[in-house]
Amino acid sequence: MRRGNPTTTHDRRLMCHRHGLAGPSSSRSICDSRTSGGARRRTIPRALRGTSSPSEGADDGSIGGSSSSVGDGAGGLSGDGDGAKGEEEAEQQSLASLVESTFVLAAAGNSYEMGLKAFISTIKEAYERGYTVPALTMEVSFVPTKTAGRDLHPDEVELRSVWIALVYLTLENANWPQKVQRAHEISAPFMDRFAEFVKKVMNGAASGHTLQTLKLEEVMRRGAEPRTPMEAAVLSQSMRIVFATLDLMKEGWSG
Repeated sequence: MRRGNPTTTHDRRLMCHRHGLAGPSSSRSICDSRTSGGARRRTIPRALRGTSSPSEGADDGSIGGSSSSVGDGAGGLSGDGDGAKGEEEAEQQSLASLVESTFVLAAAGNSYEMGLKAFISTIKEAYERGYTVPALTMEVSFVPTKTAGRDLHPDEVELRSVWIALVYLTLENANWPQKVQRAHEISAPFMDRFAEFVKKVMNGAASGHTLQTLKLEEVMRRGAEPRTPMEAAVLSQSMRIVFATLDLMKEGWSG
């Protein structure tokens, strides 16, 4: 699945420190055993909420700035509530549970490749069914099972939303077929935030670049301007999500 040099343990550790994933290894948490304090709450992720919506955790550490959002508004997961309601709700809950568990598996780093592949494949299924990004994200926040052994920290919730956005935009730019056509609902909430980045990575891949050469090209374009280790880790991780999605397309999403 991977292209170029694999992500190093150092890269993943940098990502963990940025997004609240760092700490001693544990089978019951993403990277540590800390809790977010107090009882678990069914709240709307910060990436989805408006100014008057409830929050999940503190109002800081937002990827892309505190004023940006991955989506606004939710509604039904498929966007319109059509079809057999009971069957649709069961389908929604099943997909949401898979998103919740596979994200933790990938973010933990212990089973990165397997978890990332499973996560992207689950998001692809949601995309094919025409589920909106905001509603999918909200449904995942309501999953009662906590694979990490605790509620995710705000930055972890935001990171999960970013991963979903990157996969959706990659599929859309590749004209991946949908069983239910709702492209405008899928892309509009975060088009300005990620569209140009995803197109640049996809164009680079189409031109023969690997993940490693495209990353180096981006660093060179900045000239003498220094890139912090954290900036480099975030850039590498986001590019890897796009490249991994493209690889799975080529593989036909097989095992």
